[in-house]
Amino acid sequence: MERILNYNYIKEKVKAFFGKILKIYIYEIHYYQDFNEYYEDVFLLDIVFIIFTIDNKQYSVKIRFYEVENMNLYIGSKFVQIVCFDIVDIKDDGWSSLNYLVHDLEQDGDIKFYCNKIEMISVAESNYKL
Repeated sequence: MERILNYNYIKEKVKAFFGKILKIYIYEIHYYQDFNEYYEDVFLLDIVFIIFTIDNKQYSVKIRFYEVENMNLYIGSKFVQIVCFDIVDIKDDGWSSLNYLVHDLEQDGDIKFYCNKIEMISVAESNYKL
C-alpha cells in the first residue's frame, strides 16, 4: 500500500481502529470529471466510508480514486455496507494501463472499478447518524 498517496501520513490515524472494525458503510460518493496532468478528461471518485468499531466509536475515511473506469455500483437498500473491501495492485499484470482493481469481496460486487491512482484524503473521528 506504499503506492497509495498519503498512506504513511494517514497510517498513524488508522491505528486507532485497525483490528476493531465492526461495520463499514459508504456514506458519500462523489463521481466527477476533471483533467489529468496532460489535460485529458478523466473521472475521479471520492468515497467517504463510515467505520463503526467494537468500542462504539465512529471514523470517517475519505479516499480519492483517480482515472476511474469500468465502475459498477449496486445499491440494493438505503445503505451500502461493505464487509470486506479490497484494493488489488494490477499494474504488473500487463493487461491494462490501469494500476488498481477496487472491489467488495463479500457482496458479489456491490462496488467494483479500476483506477490509476489512489489518495487517502482524510481520517477523523465522526458522529454521523445513519
